[in-house]
Amino acid sequence: LRTGLLDFDIILTLLKYFLITFSFLTVIYLIFTAFELWKFAGELSNGVNLLLKYLFFLLPFIYIQLVPSALMIATLATFVIKSRQNEVITWTAAGRSVYRLLFPCFVLMIFFGLVNWELQERLLPKTNQIQENLRTQIRSKGVAANKDGKFWISSDNRIYTFNLQGDKRDSNQRVKNLTIFEFSSDSLELQTIYKSPEAIWEKDKVKLNKAEKITWTDGKINSLEVNNSEISEQFNPFISLYKKPSYLNTQEIKRQIENIESDSEKRNYETVLEKKYTTLFLPFVITLFTAPFALSLQRKGKVVTIGYAVGCWLLFMGITSAFEQFGINGYISPKFSVWSPLLFFSVAGTFLVSKVKT
Repeated sequence: LRTGLLDFDIILTLLKYFLITFSFLTVIYLIFTAFELWKFAGELSNGVNLLLKYLFFLLPFIYIQLVPSALMIATLATFVIKSRQNEVITWTAAGRSVYRLLFPCFVLMIFFGLVNWELQERLLPKTNQIQENLRTQIRSKGVAANKDGKFWISSDNRIYTFNLQGDKRDSNQRVKNLTIFEFSSDSLELQTIYKSPEAIWEKDKVKLNKAEKITWTDGKINSLEVNNSEISEQFNPFISLYKKPSYLNTQEIKRQIENIESDSEKRNYETVLEKKYTTLFLPFVITLFTAPFALSLQRKGKVVTIGYAVGCWLLFMGITSAFEQFGINGYISPKFSVWSPLLFFSVAGTFLVSKVKT
C-alpha cells in the first residue's frame, strides 16, 4: 500500500480536477440549453417539468460529449500544479521516472474508456431517444408524437405492418397486431399472409403468438390457425424504426449496415460505427499527447506549454471532424477517416513522451 501512495495521489488529484472541470462545463451546457428551450417551455402549463425531465435525460449525452475535454484539462491541471510545486523534481530526485508518474494516469484513462463504452452501448441509445422526444414535445408546445399508428417495414420479399407494444426497444423487440405479407422470390406475387396479435424477434427468427396463416392454392384462399409459429429472419425488422445512429448500439448499427442499400447512408453508418469503437481509446490518446506539455522539470514557460497543449487538442478536434466529413462524403474510407487522426496523434504523443526529461 505504501509503495502505491504516489499512484493514489495522482489518481485522486486527476479525479478531483476532472469532477471540477466536468461539473463546470456541464452547468454551462445546461444553462445555455435551458435558455434555448425556455421560450417554448414557458408557454406550457407543465413546461418546467418537461424541461427538467429533458435536462435529466440529456446528462448521459452531455457526459460523452464533454468527458474528453474535461480529461484533457484535468491532466494538464494535475501535472502543471505538481510541477509548479516542485513535486515532479522531488519525485525524479528520489529516483522516480517521469514515465512511472504517467502510469497511473494512463491506467485511469483506460478505465474511463471502458466506462464510456458501457454507457455508450447500454444507456445512451435509450436516453438519446427519450431526450429527443422530450425536446420535440417541448418545441411543439406539448404535443406528443403519436405512437399508436401502424408502422410499415419492408425486408427482402416481406412487408411487416404492426403497432409498437409500449415504448420497449430492446434487442428482442415485441410488437402487436402484426401482419406479414410474404411475396414470391421475384416480389411480384403475394403468396402468404400472417396475422398475429403479438410477436417478438429473437436472434434469427420472428416468433408469432396464435397466428393466422392465409395462403392461395389454385385461386382459393386457405386460412389456418397456427400456434407458436416461427419465421426465419436474419435481422430484426422492428429496429428499423430507430434508424438514427444515436438510437443504436454497435450491434444494431452493424445490422442496419447489412440491410442498407443507399451508399451515402451506408457510409454514414460505417463512420458512426468506427467512431463508437474509438470511445475505448480516446481518453488514453488524449492523455498521451497532452501530458508531456505539463510535465517539465523547469518552472518557466508553463503558460506557453499549456497553450501548446490546448492548441494540440483543438487541432485534434478540427482534424477529426474534417476527416469524418471526408469519410461520410465518400472521399476516403470510413475506417481511414476515423482512425487515421487517432493514430497520428498517438504516434505524436508517444514521441513527445519519449522527449520528456527524466
